[in-house]
Formats: sequence, structure tokens, C-alpha cells
Amino acid sequence: MKYMLLIRSPADTPVRREDMLPRHEKFIEATGRRGKLVDGAELADVTTATTLRRQGNDTIV
Repeated sequence: MKYMLLIRSPADTPVRREDMLPRHEKFIEATGRRGKLVDGAELADVTTATTLRRQGNDTIV
């Protein structure tokens, strides 16, 4: 079984990277040592997101 893990913070009260990074690195290292880490990548800021909605048979961007 595989899981995807998403770490995020609200745009209006962002967590400082410097505060989160040590805990994140520790988790990644431990997961990698166990052979459970498949891949990792940083997503773009939430303000760049595109929202899709369905309206009847149409997709609204």
C-alpha cells in the first residue's frame, strides 16, 4: 500500500519554512531509511492553484 503525504499551511497564516524544515527533514530521513520513501517534490504556492468545477456537463475553470 502507498500513501501520499501533503504538508501545507494556510496562505493567510503561513508557517515559516525555517520552523518546519528540521521536522520535515527528520521525517524524510527516517522514511528513507525504512525504504518507504518513493519520491518527494515541493508544490507551487496555493495562490497559483486552479479550481475546476462541474456545472451540468460543463467543466468550469
